[in-house]
Amino acid sequence: MGRFFGRTVVMYVFWIFLTASLNIQELILGFALSLITSWVSLKISPQNPGERLTLKNWLLYIPTLFIEIVKANISIAKLVLSPKININPGIVKVPTNLTSARKKWFLAEAITLTPGTVTLDIMDDYLLVHWIDIEGSNPDEYGKIIKEKFEKALK
Repeated sequence: MGRFFGRTVVMYVFWIFLTASLNIQELILGFALSLITSWVSLKISPQNPGERLTLKNWLLYIPTLFIEIVKANISIAKLVLSPKININPGIVKVPTNLTSARKKWFLAEAITLTPGTVTLDIMDDYLLVHWIDIEGSNPDEYGKIIKEKFEKALK
């Protein structure tokens, strides 16, 4: 209950900050959305998350995520702007060496935030990823291309 209340309060304060309004309708809507979002986020987050991310993890993860998002945006822009779109979409099974459910979740989120890839599921030591333009020919290559830098930051 404490995690739910804490998340709701943080999200509600963030809502007020973003809307910059004390209009009663917006306050009510923000509170309702904060409750729903907190409930959903607790339902989808790992039940036994395992080890927390250290300051070193965060200091490596955030810049890596930013750089990979920029690189992926450039890659997707090239695909979209090319006169002949030649893509190879598909679903790949990417192995991961991470042991903590929390770190696997962060890896899955990083992959999803990177344009051109969406994590569909976390299955034991694998991530199921939809990739707009598959590169490589086997799961080890997929893993190296999609998640290697993120995993280094999270280990």
